[in-house]
Amino acid sequence: MLSLLLHLLGCGDPYAHRFTTVEPPRSELVGKWVLTPESPGYVAAKPTTIVIKADGSFDGSNYPWGELDLEPPDVPDHSDGTGTWSVEKYQWYWVVRLYWKNIGGSSKVEIGGLLHIVDDGKARTLRETVGDPDEGKGLRFVKE
Repeated sequence: MLSLLLHLLGCGDPYAHRFTTVEPPRSELVGKWVLTPESPGYVAAKPTTIVIKADGSFDGSNYPWGELDLEPPDVPDHSDGTGTWSVEKYQWYWVVRLYWKNIGGSSKVEIGGLLHIVDDGKARTLRETVGDPDEGKGLRFVKE
């Protein structure tokens, strides 16, 4: 029934039925998240990570900006950055909203991003959509 409703609403993301609909405790999200090898932009020699901190800040390492539609101008494809984060309800599900405030060493670049909180069986994953959501491509992070 949910799949039919999502289709009628125009959301064809194949992961949408697993988006978290119950607000997760912030403590479950705090920690180091690592990009999975099947994700676009994955570089084995220097893995992409996001370290979400309890104080509301985060550090991103080797983020594959070139894979996203909102690539910040004048920022190298795989860049480090810092910012703040929050947990918010977006439409009918919960997300981690990242506010990148320093990317690639430049504090002139600020950009927001959404990481969908996905229930993958026993564990949660964080997922940022790449391109058309109907295609199901995305950056998938697992907690280390």
